[in-house]
Amino acid sequence: MTEDAIDKVQRYHFRRMGYIGPISDLPSNRSKRPDDCLTFIIDTEAEAEALYTSPSPALYVWLSKGQQFPWYVGKAGKGLKARWGQWTNGFYGTADQREKFASGARPATGLGMAERIRRQPAGSVEVWARSAGTITLLGISGTLVSAEEEMLIKLLEPRWNDGKSDLSL
Repeated sequence: MTEDAIDKVQRYHFRRMGYIGPISDLPSNRSKRPDDCLTFIIDTEAEAEALYTSPSPALYVWLSKGQQFPWYVGKAGKGLKARWGQWTNGFYGTADQREKFASGARPATGLGMAERIRRQPAGSVEVWARSAGTITLLGISGTLVSAEEEMLIKLLEPRWNDGKSDLSL
């Protein structure tokens, strides 16, 4: 029996955090951005909220709901809230980036990812995460977030960790 991505992320202690969706899906949307701008919709369970707000390094995976394969693997060196805030800003892009993209230029990374996500059924890009491991070497403690990200990319073979900002799936 072949193990799918959801089995792997659960084996490595990832938990479902929510999904990537439009800002209009937020329970209290005070953003001045258009309602279709993408953001992270975080589950309301205390455990998900605690991991989301922690400033500790973490790893995350974007999974395709129901299709059991990973879209993307990433790291959040300063915590998920900080990293996902960067993604949300990138999904919207700057006025200059949006204008260039609208006129046919290659999109910036965030805008390219946003277009890839928009091509999926609504709410189908699930977000899973876990805290990064730590290590003590020579009496100094540190995080394994970069090494773990590298190994997870090799293990899961996500479709969008290709370094491209084009819109190919």
